[in-house]
Amino acid sequence: MTKSSLHLNKLLYSNLTYLFLSFDGKAAKNGHNDVVKLLLAHGANFAIINKQGSNALRAAKHHDFKETRVILTKHVSK
Repeated sequence: MTKSSLHLNKLLYSNLTYLFLSFDGKAAKNGHNDVVKLLLAHGANFAIINKQGSNALRAAKHHDFKETRVILTKHVSK
């Protein structure tokens, strides 16, 4: 891991990583999946589990963000 990817994976004050924040709420529905792709390309870890026991893929499934789920699933299979 690079120094910058460690920063990307830090749990923030909101108990979320930048990857969580990139599609939380309406972001994914408003076409911000390019941000999800960018974060993953720069080392964001989709598997980090927050204090509520969820990770980015689980959250995308829970909120029915289909395109985000597909992006994360493809990233997992690399």
